[in-house]
Amino acid sequence: MATVHGPLAPSHPSPFRNAQSVPHSRMGYHPSAPPPKPQSTQPTSTRHSDPFYGHEQASRLCARFITHLFACPEYPPSSSNSQVKLPHFIAYALHRTKLHSSVTFAALVLLQRLKARFPTARGSSGHRLFVSAFMLASKVICDDTYSNKSWSIVAQ
Repeated sequence: MATVHGPLAPSHPSPFRNAQSVPHSRMGYHPSAPPPKPQSTQPTSTRHSDPFYGHEQASRLCARFITHLFACPEYPPSSSNSQVKLPHFIAYALHRTKLHSSVTFAALVLLQRLKARFPTARGSSGHRLFVSAFMLASKVICDDTYSNKSWSIVAQ
């Protein structure tokens, strides 16, 4: 079982599958492409020191998109007792789920369609907007979704 890296380290085993047990279709596997490197070959010092878990570009792009589209703050509402900035939250979600990047961009398309349907919509939490759209996109694209317990860990 892989160890948990991130802001919260649950005391129970992770409900997420490690990278080796994820179906090839979820990892974007193509027979002519070289197989992906296992996570264990990455230097541990790099993996622990990167607050974006290797997803900095995608997480910053998503955060800018959501904050611009819905005029929401980078920090969650004070009622959530969390002070994780939106790009770090998104990077953690991408890291924990190990879903294909198409799921991430499908989530952004869903949010764009929501804004087009309701132009006056504003967001009080980009965190909630992202995780909701990410869950829906995962269900539509993968049809092999995680449990509610798993999503609660992703959503911190």
